[in-house]
Amino acid sequence: MTGKTEKPPAPAPRRARHLTVAEFARARRCSEKTVRRRIADGSLPVIRTGRRVAIHERHLDVDL
Repeated sequence: MTGKTEKPPAPAPRRARHLTVAEFARARRCSEKTVRRRIADGSLPVIRTGRRVAIHERHLDVDL
């Protein structure tokens, strides 16, 4: 031993959390229809994978 203390391992990077329309609406306390309207008019950015729509949790503070 050299007397050096080892650094603890770096924490794993936090994985991005994506919400469904229903989860987003529940978290914002609004209707799913309101969320879908904002997606349609482009004011709420989403990730589309086939028919699946995912909204990043950082957008929870977007004004609806």
